[in-house]
Amino acid sequence: MEYEEKAFSSLEERRKAFVGYFTPNKIANMNIDEYVEGKGQKDKNFCYGIEIALKMLGNIQGSSAVKFGIYFSKARSQYVFASRFGSNYMEAFENVRNSILELLNAGEEENLKAIIENPLAPTIKGKILSIYYPDIYLNIFSDEHLNFYLKTFDLLNEKLAKANAVYKRKALVKFKNDDPDMKSWSLNMFAVFLWKYFPKAPPSKSSEWIKKIKEQFKKDVESIRKGSFGFGGEGEQHRKLKEYVFNHPNVIGINNYKEKGMEHNLLSGDRLDVWFRLADGTEIAIEIKSKISSSSDILRGLFQCVKYKAILSAENLTHGENHNNIVYLVLGGSLSKSNQKIKELFDITVFENIEAQ
Repeated sequence: MEYEEKAFSSLEERRKAFVGYFTPNKIANMNIDEYVEGKGQKDKNFCYGIEIALKMLGNIQGSSAVKFGIYFSKARSQYVFASRFGSNYMEAFENVRNSILELLNAGEEENLKAIIENPLAPTIKGKILSIYYPDIYLNIFSDEHLNFYLKTFDLLNEKLAKANAVYKRKALVKFKNDDPDMKSWSLNMFAVFLWKYFPKAPPSKSSEWIKKIKEQFKKDVESIRKGSFGFGGEGEQHRKLKEYVFNHPNVIGINNYKEKGMEHNLLSGDRLDVWFRLADGTEIAIEIKSKISSSSDILRGLFQCVKYKAILSAENLTHGENHNNIVYLVLGGSLSKSNQKIKELFDITVFENIEAQ
C-alpha cells in the first residue's frame, strides 16, 4: 500500500488543515453561512469541506443536502432545515452545531451509545468522526458495503448483521488491528484496500430499488411523450384542491401577500393554477395535482415548475426587476420514488397529501 499512501498524502494535509481550522471552539462560534451548503466561502465552509473537499476520504454525496440538518436553497433563496432540529432555521442551526460538538466529544471518548443517539444523520456522523479521529473511525458509511466486507472476512454473525453501522465499523477496525500485516496501515489505507481489492459489493436491494425507479421514470416519460398523462380538462378534485389552496394559503406557509389569483396568465401563454404576489414583489407560482393524478402527470408538474420559475424570472427582467420568485408543487397525493428523485434534482418544494377541507 506504499503507492496509495503516497498518493493520499496531499489529501491528508487537506484533512489536517480542515480540522485545524474547524476546531471545536471555531464550530461553537461559526455562523450559519460558514456551515451550510450553498453559502459562504468554499474553503471555509464546513459542509463543503467534509462532502466535497474531502470526498476521497469517504463519499457521502448522492442524497439531499438536508442530510446536514440545514442547508441554503439557491432555487428558493432560503434556508431549508430538518424539522427534528427546530421550528425555524436559526434554532435548527444552533441545534445542529451543538450536535456536532456533542458528537466530537462522544467520538473522543469512544462513547458508541452517545454516537448512535446523536440526532445528526448517520452518514454525516460517520464522515465527521473519520475526519476528526482517522485512527479510530473507519470512513465507510454504507450499511450494505459494511455487511459485504464483514461477510468477506467471515465476521458477519446474526447479531452484527442487525447492529448499528457504528458497531460494524468497529468490528472491521478490530479485524485490521489484529492482523499482523495490516495493523500498521492507516484506517484510510485499509478502506482503500477494501474498495480496491474487494470492489464488487453485492447488487442488493438498493440497486434493485434504483432499477425500479428508472423503470417508473421511463414509463412516465413515455406517457408524457404520447400525451397520455392525464384525464383531459379540469377534474372536480383538482378544482377543489386549487380553490382550497387559493383560499387557505397558510396550509403551505403563505401568511402574508399583496395579490392573489387563480388561472393567472403568464406572458408565455401558460396559466398558473394559483398565484400570489408578496409585498416585496416576489411571486409564488403554484402547480396543483390532485389525489388522482398519475405519476406521469406529477412528473409533468415537476417540469412545469421548472418552466414557471424561468418564465417569472424572464418577466421580471423585462420590467428591469429581479425577484427571488418561488414555485411550489401541491399534491393531493404523494410523490412516487422516481418523482422524489426528480424533485430533489430540481430542488423543488413539494407539499404532499394536502386535502381540501
